[in-house]
Amino acid sequence: MPQDKKLPINNLTYLNNLLENMNEVLYTYDLDGKITFINQKVYDVIGYTPEELIGQYMWKYVPEKYQANFRSILKGRLLKHEVGTYVVTVVHKDGSTRIVRLNASPIVIDGVTIGEMGLATDITNERKAQKELKRSNLELASLSQELRAANEQLKAIEEELRNQLEESESNKEALAAAHQSLQDILDFLPDPTFAIDLEGRITMWNRSMEELTGLKAREMTGKGNYEYAIPFYGHRRPISVDFVLSGNKQIKDYYKNAFINNDVIYTEAFATQLGIKGTYLSSKSSILSDSRGNRVGAIQTVRDITVQKAQEEALLESEEKYRNIIQSLDDAYFEVDLAGNFVFFNKALPQAVGYSANEMLGLNYRAIMDKRNADKVLKTFNKVYTTGKPFKEFGWYVTTKQGHKLFVESTVLPIIEEGEITGFKGLIRDVTERKRAEDALKKSENELNKQVKYLNTLIDNLNEMFITYD
Repeated sequence: MPQDKKLPINNLTYLNNLLENMNEVLYTYDLDGKITFINQKVYDVIGYTPEELIGQYMWKYVPEKYQANFRSILKGRLLKHEVGTYVVTVVHKDGSTRIVRLNASPIVIDGVTIGEMGLATDITNERKAQKELKRSNLELASLSQELRAANEQLKAIEEELRNQLEESESNKEALAAAHQSLQDILDFLPDPTFAIDLEGRITMWNRSMEELTGLKAREMTGKGNYEYAIPFYGHRRPISVDFVLSGNKQIKDYYKNAFINNDVIYTEAFATQLGIKGTYLSSKSSILSDSRGNRVGAIQTVRDITVQKAQEEALLESEEKYRNIIQSLDDAYFEVDLAGNFVFFNKALPQAVGYSANEMLGLNYRAIMDKRNADKVLKTFNKVYTTGKPFKEFGWYVTTKQGHKLFVESTVLPIIEEGEITGFKGLIRDVTERKRAEDALKKSENELNKQVKYLNTLIDNLNEMFITYD
């Protein structure tokens, strides 16, 4: 190298540049554990600048639960002048943690230890990789064990297959008998049932289906092109068994009432061709698979729910009449849940207390009365809940939205669903005027009694004899 190109080895600036550009964190600290120097690399590792760290204790930057142990080890090492390598968890400025490897050695000047210097290397990713490798090794070991077990199982299966091959002729007969048994079972299923293959050809049409449609299995088996839809709807069209095979596409175009649960399709539809005026049918369709899990077709069962539908419609009609009657009542009708929130009421209730229907829905009964009357209502609800019996002619004061006081009488009954009390219902009648009249009459009677008592007192204190006679 030419003489004028020599590196400035003794140049302090050059040495500082070397220290600042190291790939490791170089640091020094005194006997108290305070940092006296640290290079710029520390910012890449824990997010602090050297200026923020100088003068701070080393253990300040490890998790709090490790600080006492870290301080003890550091002090002991300084006393023993030991050189060592350590792995430490440090806290980044953003609150996350890093794992670093420390190579520490004492700083000795003229035989006197004045502190320590060290190199810190961020091994967070290395540690993560080690943990991941360990986890992978455990998984591989587990997989190896499973493979060995599977291999043993395969050997057993191979042995079983050899035995089965030796008995193939007898198995054919058994298979034919099993197929016939399965066909007999399907024939005697109470619900009409049929199956199709992947091409949509009918492979099974049981006896109940023959009775429902009037078509024999020998007429239907082997037919495709939606032939099975004609007995129900009078024309060829996809039905739920087809949507199972096609991934349920466009099912809503054909069924208003359809839902899917665990790849099984449930539908309700009106079959115009069945019965004199048509028949309501519910159906259930699912995939058919072979012993190896391969799809071989689909199966559908149907059930006549015409009577059930008529009952549901009658119930809906009855409920509608009930609702209309409730709405036409002059007295207020209410239903609350167990928490006392209004879940249903007729128009008379919000009109009486000055709220809109939207304001009343979900409102708690406590909102329309003071605490004394609310406690009185709560006791009544508790009594009805405990006994399961209605509570009649129960009176209390309510407060309207405008602040007026109304005295009402009510009959409270339990709402029972599936044997459980789920809330309370009742009729409320505004008897404020009657209450006022009763109070006025009571007050008048009290005044009259006072006057009679006063007259009796006057008579008893007369100086003359006072008599009455008929």
